[in-house]
Amino acid sequence: MGCLIYLFTSMKTRSIGFIVMVIFSAFVIFLTNGCHGIYLDETKASSFIAITPIRIGLYKNRSGRTLEETLIRSFASDYNLNTTIINYSSYDKLIADFKNQKLDIALAKTSIRHSNLSALSSPSYEDLKLSLFCRNQNISQILIPKQFEFVKTELADFDQNFTDKTTVSDLTFDQILNESFQNKNSCFISESQNFNFAKVQQKKYLKIWTSSELYPFAWFVRKNHAELNKLVHIWFQKLIRENKMIRYKDQFDAPNFKMSLIEYKNFKKDVLSKLPQWRNYFIDYAQKYQIPWTLIAAVAYQESKWETEAKSYTGVKGFMQITSKTAEHLGIEDREDPIQSIQGGSYYLKYLYDKTPNKLTKFERWIQALAAYNIGWANLRDLHRLAKESAIDAYRWKNLKELLPEKSNPENLETFQFGLARGEETIDFIEGVLMYHEALNNMFTQQLQTSRDF
Repeated sequence: MGCLIYLFTSMKTRSIGFIVMVIFSAFVIFLTNGCHGIYLDETKASSFIAITPIRIGLYKNRSGRTLEETLIRSFASDYNLNTTIINYSSYDKLIADFKNQKLDIALAKTSIRHSNLSALSSPSYEDLKLSLFCRNQNISQILIPKQFEFVKTELADFDQNFTDKTTVSDLTFDQILNESFQNKNSCFISESQNFNFAKVQQKKYLKIWTSSELYPFAWFVRKNHAELNKLVHIWFQKLIRENKMIRYKDQFDAPNFKMSLIEYKNFKKDVLSKLPQWRNYFIDYAQKYQIPWTLIAAVAYQESKWETEAKSYTGVKGFMQITSKTAEHLGIEDREDPIQSIQGGSYYLKYLYDKTPNKLTKFERWIQALAAYNIGWANLRDLHRLAKESAIDAYRWKNLKELLPEKSNPENLETFQFGLARGEETIDFIEGVLMYHEALNNMFTQQLQTSRDF
């Protein structure tokens, strides 16, 4: 009712008829929409959509969760929608089912400007360039994923010799990657996220060419489902307004892995020779504390290389490198016992995760938990206080990376309540855990979560 009072009191002297008309119009708007406008009523829109099941087609062209999957699951969760998500490894099959109205939303990972779909669309959530990746300059074949077929024209404009070498393929990215690796003269078109994934596999590629234009990517919504499209737009506007979109992207844009080929071979060797003895313990305690087993295993590998008698130069001992003080807090009698260490480390990771704000993404919460696991919760709070004074968002990983070295700067001794600490080592610790976690997921979980999702 406050909006009616405001309208009435703010009016200058006008005719009685005009005043009555304005009040009546405002009253109608208030009854139907309150003070928030006629169109973008989020609650009303979501209530309308929630009564019917929504069928979503997701083009799943590689293992591991993608930004598209993360966004669509968050959208469904935020509005408690009844959704069925169907994974498609064939782009053509996804498009055919969407055209035949078997799907309400299609996440096709293709440019909305070059789509031949007669559909509504969400706002663009990414503007990407495409690149040509090869193992050498002697190109015999260029594989173009079907959803990127539109890039053929720009590629030919760049080099006419490419025209006869291009092959549009409905293979998944994993299959294209394998094909290009088997044939060292075979190249492929990809966007940055997939290429970063390729580097995880320890295959070396050259970037031969990059598109001159940015291609906008969006969701496709059935034309006769206008109410659903309204809700999609409301949700995307909310993400942008609350600065959440960039938080979702952070976990996929984070710098990828730095394992050398020798390191990767040694890691794979340890996976085969050491991991089998401990894997069931990782899985059991992961289920008990509801965290990914590959994350626990990655922390253990980063800390001790799965060596039961590992000891750091600071005197920290055991599989998960738990300090004596933390072991006492967790009730661990023998921190050098690997099973007790796994249990204690798993519990401690979840304990730290639960201390982080719920408003953060899972990726951000795990980054904070991993930082606290290594540097201590008190030292992490010191950094948060410094960030607040400097108007920096310390929950974003790229910002925290810039702050952590400040913990070891002697000039800041009086700044921090809990003194100095080895911040650079914490960066190395987190990046190592992310690296091993992703590698383990690629080996074992395939279509499940990656370190970019947890």
